[in-house]
Amino acid sequence: MFLLASIPADQVQELDDRFRAAGIPLYFEPDYSRRRHDVLPTGSLNSIEASVPDWYLAHVCLEEQTKEAKRLFEDPTYKVEAPIDVQKFEAKMAKLGADAGLAWRVPDPTLNWIVGGAIAAVAIGLAIYAIASS
Repeated sequence: MFLLASIPADQVQELDDRFRAAGIPLYFEPDYSRRRHDVLPTGSLNSIEASVPDWYLAHVCLEEQTKEAKRLFEDPTYKVEAPIDVQKFEAKMAKLGADAGLAWRVPDPTLNWIVGGAIAAVAIGLAIYAIASS
């Protein structure tokens, strides 16, 4: 896959629809590098708002379509010269099990608390060891 762009969440459906109609399959994944990062989460750790990204990375699935995808991204009226049947492509990927392992993801705030707790436990353990060995 080849990165096409990072786009706001509210533009994902429009871009996906345009590229599907043109015969270029895209793959979208959350772009957590573009979201606001809080040191401490606001609200519940299970909050849906905390895990929904504001931006997505749009990837071109087929290398041979990269140049045309860039042109279509810049010009919505561009006519793709080598389109494929996106539904057949997606059916084949599903049959092969593409993306099967990415269905579950720990929300970032929860992961922050887990990593922070582990670091704190190691720091406390080192402090206790230093005091005990003195």
